[in-house]
Amino acid sequence: MVNCIRKEPCLNPYNSFIDGFTFDKNGLTVSRYSVQITQTVHFKDSLYFNIIDEGDALQQHGEDKDDDPNTDVRLRYWFYAYDDSTLIDWFNEQTNDIYKGQLKHFFIYTENEMVEVLSQFEPEISFSDYADNDFEVYKEAQ
Repeated sequence: MVNCIRKEPCLNPYNSFIDGFTFDKNGLTVSRYSVQITQTVHFKDSLYFNIIDEGDALQQHGEDKDDDPNTDVRLRYWFYAYDDSTLIDWFNEQTNDIYKGQLKHFFIYTENEMVEVLSQFEPEISFSDYADNDFEVYKEAQ
């Protein structure tokens, strides 16, 4: 079962890639670059993470079908958050349920990389200075 509780739409869905990645004592940070926009996602804690190079894992995220043939659903959203998923179930089984009911499953999507993270806390998402202006324009246009 997958229960999506949050999706972040792509401001500019084309040519998006992982621009940077760090994992150290301060947590896990992933930077996603799209034309003129950089989004940075910082997890203070990450109990599990996986970076998938290429491929199409969107079936498990429920975004693989669309009635409009002109819409590229693979690029509609760049960030997903779940409170229930098979990955959470697997992790709970591996850890004897010590985190049961405490985990969220986060998924970051780009054209060539997909990042999955299990964490107890919501990440901090920030945009580059240029992207902040674009994001305000984007929000006003909606």
